[in-house]
Amino acid sequence: VSTDTGARLSASDAFPGVAAVAYRFNLAPDTRVEAASTLLSFSGEPNRRHALWVSARDGIGNETNVLYDYVVDTLAPLTLVLSSNEGADQLDLRTEMETNLLAVRGVQGTLSGNGQTPFHLYAFDYGSGVRDTYYSFDGVNFQRYAGENLFLSNESLTKIYVYSIDQFGNEEPPQALDLKIDLTPPTLQFSASGLWATNAAGTRFAKD
Repeated sequence: VSTDTGARLSASDAFPGVAAVAYRFNLAPDTRVEAASTLLSFSGEPNRRHALWVSARDGIGNETNVLYDYVVDTLAPLTLVLSSNEGADQLDLRTEMETNLLAVRGVQGTLSGNGQTPFHLYAFDYGSGVRDTYYSFDGVNFQRYAGENLFLSNESLTKIYVYSIDQFGNEEPPQALDLKIDLTPPTLQFSASGLWATNAAGTRFAKD
């Protein structure tokens, strides 16, 4: 739930009718209303699991009790940029993010790849779930991410900005990450000591 979520508790009973409804948050005292319905607002420390007990009693003392659990969601999602080159390190980071969101916020460094390296975004939210994810290469013009792979063809150090919004509108501050694209293959050098000879076909021979 969000901080402004309200709810109506109501009950019905064919005979002899609902005498009262009641609710209780966590260990707080019961709130009892001598009516068939009442309004309530969720409370509790943000981003922790809470308990809500509700009950209804009819005119001859029959009672129904139900327990709900809920989280007051004020925590924004976290967005990661992942690539196919990072392997197990990125899997560990995703696992850590899903168990301790705050611990990994802002810890990503530089990702590297070549023109064929696919980059993709991964967002996670503890509470209501991720609604939308956005990215930008200039920090100004953002576009919605639809799950596609992102490819960079220019050999350069490119900065990407990403953020996500959850279902309740909690918005992550944009995260900036460097993407290093390397299109230059290594230079190969070969040298040898001792006696060598090369024939007309270019084959080298060594003296044993």
